Amino acid sequence: MQFRVFADDSWWNYSPNQIINKYHLPSRYLLVSNTLAPTKNHFVVLEALKILKERNQSMLVVFTGDIHDYRNPGYYNKFLSCIHEFGLHDYVRILGMIPKGDQFQLLRGSVGLLQPSFFEGWHTGVEEARMLGKTIILSDIQVHQEQDPPNSLFFDPHIAETLAEQILTVFEADLGEHNLEKETIARQSYLHLQLGYARRFLQLADL
Repeated sequence: MQFRVFADDSWWNYSPNQIINKYHLPSRYLLVSNTLAPTKNHFVVLEALKILKERNQSMLVVFTGDIHDYRNPGYYNKFLSCIHEFGLHDYVRILGMIPKGDQFQLLRGSVGLLQPSFFEGWHTGVEEARMLGKTIILSDIQVHQEQDPPNSLFFDPHIAETLAEQILTVFEADLGEHNLEKETIARQSYLHLQLGYARRFLQLADL
């Protein structure tokens, strides 16, 4: 179902900097918010960061979400081993499961959202990033193309070189400051989508 998202009213009362400081993050980082599982394709992110490291490009990707996939219990350790093998300790921060309000503030303060999955449904995180006017790097799977948010960049989820270029583009375009004006414009635009979704929901419910 093509749904829209609604943020908790209290989340708008905070500055993203409060949460950025809470997790000791720099002003510029890219956010990935997914369970660590094979279908989410986290390893292509590490491969892209390895390429950027070899080019002497410094940047940080922050991972939030459950680090334990019961179907693949060894996946997290493989992920850590790959970080060590590629020497990416300064390029990656794994926060794991954090409060939803914190994750939302980290998205607000980020340079953008990265969604590299092989398979997905209509994605809540993509909708939240759209509501905030964030740049979104998306794997070019069908559902992401259907979701098609503004300010999106698509890449083949098997090609790390393309992803590396897009990550670099996003970082170079962002000054590391929370753009409240841009966010406000995006929220106003997204309100029309929320209202349309609410009307369709009521029609389906025959209310």
